[in-house]
Amino acid sequence: MPRNNFEEGNFRTGVLFFLGFTVCIPFVDAGAKLLIVEGYHPSFVTWGRFTCSALLIVPFLLMRRANRPMSLKDKIAQIVRALFIVLATFFFFSSLETTRLADAIGILFTYPLIITILAPIFLGENAGSRRWFAVVVGFIGALLIIRPMSPDFQIGYLYALGSSICFATFSLVTRRLSQSFEPITILSIQVFVGAIVMTPFLTSSWKTPSTFALSIFLAIGLISLVAHIMLILAYRSTPAPVLAPYGYFEIVMASILGFWLFDETPDTLTWAGIGIVIISGFYTSILATHGGKLSR
Repeated sequence: MPRNNFEEGNFRTGVLFFLGFTVCIPFVDAGAKLLIVEGYHPSFVTWGRFTCSALLIVPFLLMRRANRPMSLKDKIAQIVRALFIVLATFFFFSSLETTRLADAIGILFTYPLIITILAPIFLGENAGSRRWFAVVVGFIGALLIIRPMSPDFQIGYLYALGSSICFATFSLVTRRLSQSFEPITILSIQVFVGAIVMTPFLTSSWKTPSTFALSIFLAIGLISLVAHIMLILAYRSTPAPVLAPYGYFEIVMASILGFWLFDETPDTLTWAGIGIVIISGFYTSILATHGGKLSR
């Protein structure tokens, strides 16, 4: 069990919070797909998710103590972080129009590999040859899911890949900000920016929600809040590379929900691609956790 740079208790706490996130967030994605199947546009669903979360977080903001002043640099970082999760959410919801839930999440989970690519830019961390090899293998797995030359290729696969890139960047920024700010501060900026940014798109995507849709919107807004608080707390107590392998449980949850709600079953080649992505992600995380000893 890894103990360098963080305590064993923090490790366990971080893992538990992160597992909580992986259990909760597939319900948000499944709820979004239910709304999309009902004819609601992905941009409207994205707006609804962030707006409901913003409304639900207001009472907690009113009860909190005053926070320390935020520098201009931190304000920009908070807004950039929020914009990346808005993009990640919109791209992922757009992928669900044509893509099975488990397939979309399988592609999304190339994000630990993308973090390896982006880490030198954002964190000044250079990946060794073994980590680059794992990245290449992981993208081969993603190609088995996407199959760009296949007649079954769907534009939704590219949306899911775009979501993965945005979520990787979001995770890198979250890792830094979670050390300096309270989760309620980070999360409130995230949901309010999301609601504001998506509001102009209502002119072309508005559809009056039914009672059923309203209940789904409120549910995914609440679950999103709980899930992202756990994600922030997980990053706060445990390094992101250590947490990454536990995130693959989300694919299992998504597969269960996809089969239960939408009668979706990934084919053999898709499962093979998901398996390769998981193995390469685990390997990348092990290399990152052990630092220089294995990553050269």
